[in-house]
Amino acid sequence: WLDALLQPTGAFWQLTPSIFVATRAIKTGAAAPIPTSPLEMFQCPACGASGLTPQGESLRCSCGKTWDASGGIYDFRQPL
Repeated sequence: WLDALLQPTGAFWQLTPSIFVATRAIKTGAAAPIPTSPLEMFQCPACGASGLTPQGESLRCSCGKTWDASGGIYDFRQPL
């Protein structure tokens, strides 16, 4: 609602909502490795572990949580 108030499009309704994500840059040194795969950039929201394993259309963490994807977009809001 607040996003629609601050950014009107001139239409009677908003066609798409804005998506906000919480990100944090972590400096690991001058020679930080560059991720070779986009999956290497994800961490489990439940436990913070990196290295999620792809399983079909979802990602599985070592803590047992599974995160679903829809149309190639991962949903980290609620685990399966």
